[in-house]
Amino acid sequence: IMTSNLGSERILASPSSRSHEEMKQEVMEEVQRHFRPEFLNRVDELVVFHALDETHIEGVTHIQINALLERIRDLGIKATVSEALVSAIAQEGFDPSFGARPIKRLIQRMVEDKLSMAIIDGQVEDGDHIEITLGADGVIFSK
Repeated sequence: IMTSNLGSERILASPSSRSHEEMKQEVMEEVQRHFRPEFLNRVDELVVFHALDETHIEGVTHIQINALLERIRDLGIKATVSEALVSAIAQEGFDPSFGARPIKRLIQRMVEDKLSMAIIDGQVEDGDHIEITLGADGVIFSK
């Protein structure tokens, strides 16, 4: 599986009234201009996706947050994350040019790095139940 943003500018610039087939045809023309036929012949299938909207971004953010919560659980710490924080991450982490990819890095920077420091400092320990929320100065860990 390989993903690419090739043709994404056409998807973003396209009117919403345009059909998926029309959009796909334009993107495929871009792909054919970029890649040699020998390479494209080795690809089993090409899938063209619609542009992501807010609902998709929130969904991706929830998936990434749930993966983080599972890793935290493996450390013996139970955690919940506020919807306000999820929404803030989704909003700040989405870039139409890069899609949802920056969300994972933002979660790492906003939550994981700070949680790691809280664990190292002994503020959060094995067996704790914490709530991860968004405060005026950033992420807050409450027991």
